[in-house]
Amino acid sequence: MVSRVLALLVVASGVASSYAACNKNCFGKGVCGAFDRCQCFNAWNYEQAQDCSQRVCPYGKAWGVTANSATRPYRECSDQGVCNRGTGECECFDGYTGNSCQRSTCPSGCSGHGQCQTIGTWGFTGSWDSDMTQACKCDAGYEGPACASRKCPTGDDPLSTSQVNEVQQVVFTSADNTMNAFSGTFALQLIDWAGQTLTTRALTLTGLTALAIQEAIQALPNNAFPDVAVSAVTGTGTHQRTFSVTFRASENSGTQTLIAVVIGDGNTDDAGNQPKVYLYTASLTDTAVTADVTYTTPATTEGLVCSGRGSCSADTGLCTCNTGFYGFSCSMQTALQ
Repeated sequence: MVSRVLALLVVASGVASSYAACNKNCFGKGVCGAFDRCQCFNAWNYEQAQDCSQRVCPYGKAWGVTANSATRPYRECSDQGVCNRGTGECECFDGYTGNSCQRSTCPSGCSGHGQCQTIGTWGFTGSWDSDMTQACKCDAGYEGPACASRKCPTGDDPLSTSQVNEVQQVVFTSADNTMNAFSGTFALQLIDWAGQTLTTRALTLTGLTALAIQEAIQALPNNAFPDVAVSAVTGTGTHQRTFSVTFRASENSGTQTLIAVVIGDGNTDDAGNQPKVYLYTASLTDTAVTADVTYTTPATTEGLVCSGRGSCSADTGLCTCNTGFYGFSCSMQTALQ
């Protein structure tokens, strides 16, 4: 009887010693398993510790490895940070950010004048780092890698001659080959020298005139397009309305971004414009009206910063004109003495 009790005590002590063999019982972050090894819970399985006392940090594609996206290995903190074993958070090196240091930062946080975006949002989707490398997308009126510099106005060099202004053509087409579908409203969107997208007031397709388009463009804020000439183009078919837009102001010299036409569909109201732009679909046939814009006469005028006749202040965005030139963009020449 005594021998059986002793045997049980030996077995019990052996069991206790086996459980006690795992360091501090795996710190309560795992289970002590066979061969006195801890089987750690997911967030605490840092292999070098082996006792579940340290946390694992998030993994990301390794920056410092030469490989494409398909074969690029995943590393803790993406190889661009140090793991805080107590919190399980990556402490990223300068120039990197994200929970696994998986993205590059933008210089100076884009200086408060832009958005830090991955290059994939810029259209560079084929690169392995398209969702990792970031760059600044500057607000209108700012430029530079950190969006720290103000843009200065552009203009046509007043000493250049025999040049032509850019002409764009806007064509409205009715799918039913008649004028019956020309109803409802639309607006035009143009981009000025500062890079700001401006939307005209709503225009009506029915009875649309060249003068209505011209006045709407010239009424845009900040005198962005002070001088445009709009004319109706005849002979384009009974189911089409065509208008020619010529940019005559020095502030709009050089190549302009194509005009965008927004056909009203009830979802394009823009409350950010003053006055507010209302775009409504008046009937089902409005969806049959399409718009196409093309370059018909390329500009030979220059769109130079300060018209090439002054210096730009990156702090103020203002031109300091050379002697003999003046104006907002130094596009005018003083009278010869």
